Amino acid sequence: MLDHHQIRALLPQRYPLLLVDRVLSMTPGTRIEAVKAVTGNEPCYRDLTDAAPPGDYAYPASLLVESLGQTAALLWLADAGSPVDDDSVLMFVGARDMRFDGTVFPGDVLRHTVRLERVIADTAFATGETYVGDRRVAHVGTLMAARRSRTALVAPARAAAPGPPMPPQLGSRPGAGSSRLRHPSAGKADLS
Repeated sequence: MLDHHQIRALLPQRYPLLLVDRVLSMTPGTRIEAVKAVTGNEPCYRDLTDAAPPGDYAYPASLLVESLGQTAALLWLADAGSPVDDDSVLMFVGARDMRFDGTVFPGDVLRHTVRLERVIADTAFATGETYVGDRRVAHVGTLMAARRSRTALVAPARAAAPGPPMPPQLGSRPGAGSSRLRHPSAGKADLS
């Protein structure tokens, strides 16, 4: 339903962190199914040696969650009818009840199915699962994301308050600080 160039138009992520290759089906506001092919050329495998054991090629769980989250974002953004613009930031807020039921390796194709549960004040809540073939490899009970104005996230620079200079912070000069933290002989003169 959405090819890679259409995904790029909706999501702000780019290589190497754009982790959805194609959307297979979507009912806006309800459900999406998307795929991501895992290859041995992924940056996460860059530093592996030829002698690395097979288990070292397990796809990182963090990237699997990111790919699942991007799939959820596509569903949300398609329902909202607009991509993330330059004034907005799309943020992953968190995941609850995340379970990993299997391991993913290069050559596997991740198939994410995500259901949008609700959207409240530019915050989306979704559930989802990831499969490799018919084998479920991950499940998330609640995936949360938020879209916020970039300007609202950037704190304005604070001007220095007028008045006398602040005294040095406790512990900022030798011998300052709590005596409980100093060695018992600290500050005593050597009379020998």
